[in-house]
Amino acid sequence: MTTEPNDLRRSILRRLREVLEADAAVTNNLLDVLTWYLDQMCSRGLETLRVESLPADPLINYCLHTLKKTAENDIRNSINLVAARNELF
Repeated sequence: MTTEPNDLRRSILRRLREVLEADAAVTNNLLDVLTWYLDQMCSRGLETLRVESLPADPLINYCLHTLKKTAENDIRNSINLVAARNELF
C-alpha cells in the first residue's frame, strides 16, 4: 500500500479514470445496439409492406406472420434497451 499522498491521489485518479472509461464503453455499446434495432425495425416495416402487397398464399401469410412477430420482439427489446439506458444515466 502506498503511503505517499501523491501516490495515493494518482492511484485514486487512475481507478476513477478506469471506471469512467468502462462506463463510456458500455454507453457506446448500448447506443450501437439501439441504432441497430432502429435500423432493423425500419427495414422490417418496408419488408412487411412489400409482403402485404403480394397475392394471398399460405407461405406468404406465414412470412407475414413471422415478420410481424419479429417486429414485436424488436419493439420489446428496444423498450428493454431504452429502460437499461435510462437506468445507466
